[in-house]
Amino acid sequence: MKVAISTIHVGPRMRVDYGDLDELASSMSRLGQLQPIIVDGDGDLVAGERRMRAAMMLGWKEIEVIAMNDLDEIGRKEVELEENLRRKEFTWPEEVLALEKLYNLKIERYGSRTSGTDGTEGFGIKDAVDQFERSAGSISQDLQLARALREFPKLAFEKTKSAAFKQWKRLVSHRIREEQARRRNAAIAAESGPQEEEPATLDNMITPVGVKSIAPPPAQTPAPVEPLVKKAGFKGYGLMYRGDAEFVLRHMEAAIIDCIVTDPPYALSMFKGEGQVTSGRRLAEHQGGMYDDDPHRVLDKLDKVIEQCARVLKPNGHAYFFFHHNWYEEIRDILQRHFGDEHVESTPIIWIKNTSGIGDPNERWVYSYEPFFFVNKGRHLVKPQGHNYIVTNTVPPGQKTHPTEKPTMLLRQIVQASCVTGEVVLDPYAGSGSTLVAAIEVGCKFYGIELDDVYYQKIVDRLALTIGTLEQGGVPQPEAADGDSTA
Repeated sequence: MKVAISTIHVGPRMRVDYGDLDELASSMSRLGQLQPIIVDGDGDLVAGERRMRAAMMLGWKEIEVIAMNDLDEIGRKEVELEENLRRKEFTWPEEVLALEKLYNLKIERYGSRTSGTDGTEGFGIKDAVDQFERSAGSISQDLQLARALREFPKLAFEKTKSAAFKQWKRLVSHRIREEQARRRNAAIAAESGPQEEEPATLDNMITPVGVKSIAPPPAQTPAPVEPLVKKAGFKGYGLMYRGDAEFVLRHMEAAIIDCIVTDPPYALSMFKGEGQVTSGRRLAEHQGGMYDDDPHRVLDKLDKVIEQCARVLKPNGHAYFFFHHNWYEEIRDILQRHFGDEHVESTPIIWIKNTSGIGDPNERWVYSYEPFFFVNKGRHLVKPQGHNYIVTNTVPPGQKTHPTEKPTMLLRQIVQASCVTGEVVLDPYAGSGSTLVAAIEVGCKFYGIELDDVYYQKIVDRLALTIGTLEQGGVPQPEAADGDSTA
């Protein structure tokens, strides 16, 4: 039968997106109304709002309806939801929310099926399979996605249910990791209590994130000569060491680091003539620092440091190591030896420097990139990366505090790809401290190690300024005194 459109009342609906009404109106203009809308005994719309809106666009005064006079509230919702689900006109978020609502309405009407019943009472997944004509897995996934949409509304922007389901799994994993990091940091803070300002020796290398103290050797054994070490701690943020990376790492507990991001010495002196000094070494000397760039000593030392990095990294952690392309095989082999072949990506990630490169552009294509290896011990990236390169500017020469300083924008992207809030980042060759600043800016804790005392102090000052600015208050002072210590 036909009724006047003006007499039909439209209440709150499940549908949010009405799709292409122009296309539907064009079809109805050519072919007429192929399917009636459904109203209840009071003239309230039950199903068919898109058809009614298209008819109104065409200027129709009347529309074909089917009246269902005996519907209660649950019955009205069931009709609306089942019709739309079967017609598949919902967006996927609307579809999963509609399915959940219909499923809950069935349970409200029939009760929930529980184990131990004779199979004739209540409503459950098996009944939904029969009534909705869909697989149990599909229904279960949609019910999970409906709950996930309330927990993470941004999932609605995913293009498909499959993509949303995968993203939901990642978000849940990240939330669990954040909570684990929060609890771990809270427990450590509660156990450590207030820290005295003091130089760091082997006996007091106890930190908010797990450096352990070392028992003294037996009296009959001559005590080894310990390298000079000192530390500056920033409560709630992390710890900065001045000392030898291998030595400091050896006295840290195993498996406490979530992500390592570091830029070791490149050992380029072998590519210069006898007695010549590399440009990087000259720059370091000019800046007030002096580094051993002999390739054999550097690679031997790096092998020992990476061995300790592998020990302190968590079993499912990530690591990033910058290197010079001349040393691709040597660095890859060291990483594979200590982390395992299967965990080291043989194809490096590339940092493309969006500024002028090194060299004379009149003579050759200048060198304007740096590669770095990615070590993945097992877990997924926090932020998916669509390509294996990053494009950023370099730090302007006049703003550098270290000759090989990397921009924090680059390092933030690396840390954010692998870490959630509260996880711990290590840089055993801290240099300018940019990695540690990046860690702070994204809400992570840090460990930093720097051998040179001048750069160490610059890092401590930079961290204090960064934290003070972040907290929008005074600049916090590091917790350690300035003196060196020996055994």
